[in-house]
Amino acid sequence: MPEQGVTTGQLLLAEYRTVKDEQKSRIGFRDDLLCVTLAAVVAAAAQAKQPAMLLALPPRHRRPRLDLPRQRREDLRDRQVRP
Repeated sequence: MPEQGVTTGQLLLAEYRTVKDEQKSRIGFRDDLLCVTLAAVVAAAAQAKQPAMLLALPPRHRRPRLDLPRQRREDLRDRQVRP
């Protein structure tokens, strides 16, 4: 039960601020991690003396077309040329 003088709205607002502060810290950590990862990739490319490594792209993942009926998706999949 809330203490006297503190309303439910004030408690909810305090909880909201706490959650938002945690969200800000998580976003900051994610951004820092992204920068560290990028720096590590650049350092690895420089160490290997292969700047072309910086142009490498991750493999493209194929996702099923969920807007088509299942049979139609299977027909399209069967028609694709596989390496």
